[in-house]
This record gives sequence, structure tokens and C-alpha cells, in this order.
Amino acid sequence: QEVRSIAMIGGQQMVSGSRDCTVRVWCMESGECLHSSHILRNVVTRLRAFPLDQSAVHGRALVQASEDLRLRIWTVQDSGKLVELQTVHSGRDQIVAVDVSPDGLVATGTKGFDRSTCSLSVWRTAGELSRLCSANAFDGTVEALRVVAGGEVCAKLLAVSVDCSMKCFALEGLELLWEVPAGTAAPYTALDFTEGNDGVMTVFAATIMPELQVWSWPVRAGNE
Repeated sequence: QEVRSIAMIGGQQMVSGSRDCTVRVWCMESGECLHSSHILRNVVTRLRAFPLDQSAVHGRALVQASEDLRLRIWTVQDSGKLVELQTVHSGRDQIVAVDVSPDGLVATGTKGFDRSTCSLSVWRTAGELSRLCSANAFDGTVEALRVVAGGEVCAKLLAVSVDCSMKCFALEGLELLWEVPAGTAAPYTALDFTEGNDGVMTVFAATIMPELQVWSWPVRAGNE
């Protein structure tokens, strides 16, 4: 069935998650499926790889969200075998957006139809997987989010929603820093960024129009 999300692990392996309740590890060189894990009702919505240093020290390879309202941490052994390290109930609402900070914090966003069901959360992965904070800040599904490690300034969480807004939060505590309405009435669907050598970040956001909106953001200068 439909593959919902993919993530690169160490440059030589790729992990895919699909609606058939499987998470698979693939060899990038041969295209061979090295291992497949099937868990009943684990309909994958999103997965994201941990930074390589986090994986090397703590063994965490990726985090995965599911329609069964679970958040799972996986490791990938040298043989390519997937092993589930931790699982927690993620709450009443389905997680559809995930990212990981350089120090291993997990940020999530949920699917919903009003502010009471559309939430952001930050999770601690050191020790037991647990929620650090959450905020209901959107009036529609959080379609995508990215953690922005701003050098000497605090880490930030950038998120877009089907309610046509983009918002930036402090990763610690999820304080709202700024927001930008869409240039059109089109819901956002995707989000990413690149960072130049001068510390100026270019932010890309797509809408259902389809259109691609681009911003310049001097994040390292502390410009909110």
C-alpha cells in the first residue's frame, strides 16, 4: 500500500513507512529490503531520522508516528534489522508531522479540525520517552514542521497548517514568536529550509494552489 514517509539512515540505508502497517529498511546501493517490521494497526503517518551522533551514542535511529496514536522509537542494527526501543501513547489526536532537533528532542504536530484538536508537542527522548510541553496554536491540521537550530540563539520550531498560517515558536516551552498568514487563501501542505554560510535561512512552503512561497530569514542574527 501507499508509502507515507521515508528517511535516510547514515547515507547508506533508507527507511520507509506505509499504510500497510510496515516499516522497512532498504539498502541504497542494491535496492534490497533488509528488514520489515509489521505491527497491527501501525498505519505509518510520518517518520524522521535522528542525527547521526544521537544514533551512535544512544542507538536511536528514527522516530515514527502512527494512526494508532502511538509514537515509536526504532534502532537499526548493523544487519539492517529494525528493533523497537520505546512506544508511548501520543494522545487523543493523530500525529501527522514530526521533526527531530540536533540534541534529540522530537517535535510533533497533529491532525484536526479546530484549535482544540490541532496541537504541537515537544518530547524528551533521553531516558523514557515523555512529553515536555504542548500548545494548541492552529485552527487546522499541522501539515509540516521543522526544527531550526539557530546557532547562538535558541532553537525554534517552524510549522505550517491547513489554516493558511505559518508560525514560529521557541522549541523550549513553545512560546509563539511570530506568524505569517499565507499570501493566498490556500492551505499549506509542505515546509523546508536551507541555510546559507551567512546564517540567512531560506524558507520554502508549498500550498495546494499549487504554489511555492519563499522567504529569507536571518535566524542567526536573532531576528524573530
